[in-house]
Amino acid sequence: MQGVSAAGNLIELRTAFYPYSQAVVETVETYGSNDHTSWFVHFCPMAFDNTGATWLAPSEEINNPYFGTMMLRCGEVRKQLTQE
Repeated sequence: MQGVSAAGNLIELRTAFYPYSQAVVETVETYGSNDHTSWFVHFCPMAFDNTGATWLAPSEEINNPYFGTMMLRCGEVRKQLTQE
């Protein structure tokens, strides 16, 4: 797998972004975050040939990093992570 800095095009960049995004979601789910009161776990079922992908966002509005402007609002909020 190529790293983010080695990506030669947008498709490669999105593919390289995926494992980092998953790690951030898992980290915030486990340990929380000090920067926001809430984070939202978003999910796009069509990413990566319909296997799906999640990402973390500071609002409920979907801004899909896997499809960009082509399908910017594709996805759903899977859960809200709130800080105690």
